[in-house]
Amino acid sequence: MKRTQDKDVFARLVMLAGLFDVVVTGSLMVFWLGMLEVTSVGAMIALLLIRGVGGLLGLWRIVAPARRWSEKGEAAEDRELLAADLAFQHADWRFSLVYTSSWLLTMGALLAAGLLGSAAERLGDAELLTAGFVLMGALIGSLLIRDLVRVLLIPHHRELAAALLRRGLAVERQRSSAGADQVRILLTIVVAASMCLLAIGGLIRVRGLRAEASAVTLVRVQAAAHELDATEMGTGGVDTGEQAPVEDVALRIVDAAQLPAPLTLASARFGADALRGYDPRAQQAMAAVELEEGRWLLGVAELDEQLGLLIAVVLVSSILGAVPGALISLTSWGVQRDLLAELDGATRRMASEGEIRALERLTPLYNDECGRLAQNFNHLLDMLDGLVEAATNVAGGDLRVSLDHPGELHDAFRGMLTQLSEAVVQIRETAIDLATAASEIHAATQEQEVVGERQSQNVIAVGETMSSLAVAAEDILREAAEVQTNADTAFDAMDAVVGRIGALGRHTAGIGELLGVIHEIADRSDLLALNGALEATRAGEAGRGFALVAAEMRRLAERVTGILGDVRARVGEIETSSAGTIEGTQRSRALAEGTAAAARHISQVIEQQSAATEQAARSIHEVAMSVTTTATSSTQIRATAAGLAEQAHRLEQLTHRFDLES
Repeated sequence: MKRTQDKDVFARLVMLAGLFDVVVTGSLMVFWLGMLEVTSVGAMIALLLIRGVGGLLGLWRIVAPARRWSEKGEAAEDRELLAADLAFQHADWRFSLVYTSSWLLTMGALLAAGLLGSAAERLGDAELLTAGFVLMGALIGSLLIRDLVRVLLIPHHRELAAALLRRGLAVERQRSSAGADQVRILLTIVVAASMCLLAIGGLIRVRGLRAEASAVTLVRVQAAAHELDATEMGTGGVDTGEQAPVEDVALRIVDAAQLPAPLTLASARFGADALRGYDPRAQQAMAAVELEEGRWLLGVAELDEQLGLLIAVVLVSSILGAVPGALISLTSWGVQRDLLAELDGATRRMASEGEIRALERLTPLYNDECGRLAQNFNHLLDMLDGLVEAATNVAGGDLRVSLDHPGELHDAFRGMLTQLSEAVVQIRETAIDLATAASEIHAATQEQEVVGERQSQNVIAVGETMSSLAVAAEDILREAAEVQTNADTAFDAMDAVVGRIGALGRHTAGIGELLGVIHEIADRSDLLALNGALEATRAGEAGRGFALVAAEMRRLAERVTGILGDVRARVGEIETSSAGTIEGTQRSRALAEGTAAAARHISQVIEQQSAATEQAARSIHEVAMSVTTTATSSTQIRATAAGLAEQAHRLEQLTHRFDLES
């Protein structure tokens, strides 16, 4: 597909531009071979082939960016698309320059070949002048190839422009004028055709003058030859007195070898005894009549070809032909320009300012393309006026607008009306439902506000209770700390009492040992007193005093023994009391330890309960704040619901402004 497009770009140009070139080439070859009588056909064909190949190569290079874009298609990069667009924009004048230059070089080479060729192919001033005018006309006419190339590239350039738009690539376009192009094309055709036709007509006239001059010269030479039969003639001139476009004929007798080239060529062609010819370079008409003994009477006359008149006629006629053509084209374009200017202004105002009803209708003068364009534009304005009127009615609330015109725009407008009507109905129903819901929300928020106030009071009461509980917990914690302190103090005091009772027990044990020693001493004293009494008894009177002492000692020992028993009993009681005291003290110590542990546990529990109470108090405070906020929000919601109900009512009232079909 891309390759086919590539062939279309180049092959289309070659085919149609080649057809144009064939017409131009054929015309110039007819002129060159027929009018100028150039016989170097091979050189002409070679030059034309070289020109054709050069033109094809130039065209191939000019459209190279376009060919690359066609080959890649959508895969082409942005720069390649921009290069292809630039090539399309400049292809017309670039190829026109190549085409005109090729013809200039080709015809210049043909002129040089004619000037430098053999004597038979030399060109006179009239031929050179005519060739120059024809060359100028051909060069001017070849500029039309620019418009042909531009038209041929339009389909491909349009496709490329669409690709640029799809990619969002902005391309600057040179400002141009269709009217200026129209005037230029018409002037090109008029000037080129006038110049070529007038130049060829002038050459035909000059050649007529040449033929007439050659015939008159031959008549004069023949008359002079008849006079030679009667009288002997020198080498002077003979004046017949006839009116002819030649000067006096110069006559002389020459040999056949001395005949000029035009007459020699004529003799070779016709083989007659009377010859005539013309030297275009020297602008001389000549004739010769064969005399006796191989001699010829040669007559040569100068001819005024009036080339200045030819130049003046060609230039003045071309200019005079161009002026009416320019006036006609400008006048025609002026009518179109005014209409197009009105159309341009109207479309610009429509696009920039959005004005439609203020636009005036165009007045077509003719039923041509511009006239039909104006009529279609008026039809477009009528259609848009209908849409504007319908839109105005819709803006006024009338949705019963009816549009009967076919087309996508009207279908879209009708669809919009249908959707708008359905939307208004839905909005009306929604507004009613919204008002009902807003009323329900208002009532519900009122109830919620009352409940919230009650809940707030309850929460505040709970918060106060929790605050009292926290204060009581702090008091209990403080009392538990004092109990723990007292328990610790009692524990220390009991330890001291236990220590003292232990010391008392140790002292009591020492007293018991001491009592044992005293009891042993008493027993020994009693035994000793008994022994002393026995000895005193044996001693008799002498031992009576000793017996008394012994008896006293025995009584004292008995008393000591009795006292020791009492003391021992008392010490036993002390030991028993000490043991009970120690046991009671140990029980008191254990109880004090339990009390201290209970106080510590109570402190921990109270601390935890105090922290939980504080957290609960904070939570209750937050709940109270939330309840307060909820109450405030409920109030706001109630106010919003009231406003929403009012807005819904207003919205429902607004929908009544639209007139809907029943």
